[in-house]
Amino acid sequence: MNMLGKSLIVSMLLIGATFLPAVAQTLQPDDATRTLRWVSPTLVEVTIESHEITQKGFYLLQNRTIVRHGLWTMWTNGEKTMAAHFDKGKMQWLENSNGIQYTTNEIDVRKTFERTGED
Repeated sequence: MNMLGKSLIVSMLLIGATFLPAVAQTLQPDDATRTLRWVSPTLVEVTIESHEITQKGFYLLQNRTIVRHGLWTMWTNGEKTMAAHFDKGKMQWLENSNGIQYTTNEIDVRKTFERTGED
């Protein structure tokens, strides 16, 4: 990949990281520090830090699109508060601070019950 291509991708990643909502919270662009590290020509490791919140995860360049891929973890004051695993942009599971994992299907079912008022 040439230097211009990498520069454009880094710019897109910085914009994406700025507006990327965390699984449970959104970091504000004016107080977040972003660190990018190329792992391979198509995979970038991202660390986003804002006050007591830190997120770490990966972006995958796929067909000229940037998607979350692999493990994304969020820490608050150094304690792991949430983690999620993505496969080419699609969340596979979400783990809360107690270590309990919920699959995407379980989350979708719960959302359906909440919309219909059932439990």
